[in-house]
Amino acid sequence: MLLGQNLPRRLPRTNSSRVLVATWLVFSLVIGTAYRGNLTAFLTLPKYPPRAETLEQLVAATDRITMPPYGIVFKNFFSKSDSRLFQRLAERIEFVPTVVVGQEEAIHKNRQAHMENRRYQQLKIAERFTKADGTPKLYIGRDSMLPGQASWPIPHDAPYKPILNRCLMAVIEAGLYEKWSKDLLYQVQMNSRRRQQQQRAQQQEEEESQKETESGSGIKALTITHLQGAYMLLLLGSGLAGLVFITEAFPKWLLQGKKVYN
Repeated sequence: MLLGQNLPRRLPRTNSSRVLVATWLVFSLVIGTAYRGNLTAFLTLPKYPPRAETLEQLVAATDRITMPPYGIVFKNFFSKSDSRLFQRLAERIEFVPTVVVGQEEAIHKNRQAHMENRRYQQLKIAERFTKADGTPKLYIGRDSMLPGQASWPIPHDAPYKPILNRCLMAVIEAGLYEKWSKDLLYQVQMNSRRRQQQQRAQQQEEEESQKETESGSGIKALTITHLQGAYMLLLLGSGLAGLVFITEAFPKWLLQGKKVYN
């Protein structure tokens, strides 16, 4: 079975030989199927580099980590930590003006990452770094190192504070906050894809117009517009020839009619 050959016509008569042949056939079937499956998967499935999902993997996989200017607080905190991992993280942190600059550098430069609030990064990736087919150019690691906090400023010991807390807790427990976040990201992705498609269509139109302009400066092929003078001359000549034919034939026909009448 491995070599694609048929069995001999005469099979062994002893039970031990038959068991050996059957075992060999089953073994060949299992090994051949597993090998073909692994070979097909190896040839067809793309192989991506391993992702840095945790803090340890991030420090080991990067040489430079960018942060916005307010990241100086986190860098000082990491550098004063007793953990060697946080100290190595602080050594790699550098600052950039905006999150867009940090994400662009993470795309174009090797062994570089950007640290920012998770939801804000998701928003910017969906807005600026998503392809027309919906595939993002960046990914966000599984672990969170910069916790995002939000609150409503209200007066101290306000009487409506318990009611407001209960309403906020109901919204969070119902999953409305996550639902609104997903809807916002989806809408931003759709707008980004629509904008990229419009830009691509506009670029194609500009390229076609540029090709027409470049071809206009060279040799042009003759069209019906260029040959309409010749066709008009042909029609006028044909009409004039028909008029002359009728003028010559009509008197002869008239004279023949008079002779028959006489």
